Amino acid sequence: RRVEISKLAKGHVAGEPCPYVEYNDDERTTWQISVEKLRDLFPTHACKEFIQNYDLVGFDKSVEVPQLGDLHNLLQERTGFAVRPTAGLLHP
Repeated sequence: RRVEISKLAKGHVAGEPCPYVEYNDDERTTWQISVEKLRDLFPTHACKEFIQNYDLVGFDKSVEVPQLGDLHNLLQERTGFAVRPTAGLLHP
């Protein structure tokens, strides 16, 4: 599965919309459990900007794994920051 998602990232052209990933039931369940567990850590481990904007992203309102393109659009609109897919670790 990692290879499939990695191929989408490798095929992405900067400036083009981020590829849509069709997540399966196991991945959606993993996402839901992760958000539930991590939410308790936000007050002590997340920066204030993340906490202030958490509801805007809608992690708790959806059972779907957020799409990178949706996060990109939100960040671009609010901060000018852009994200793009990567198939592995990035080095400075």
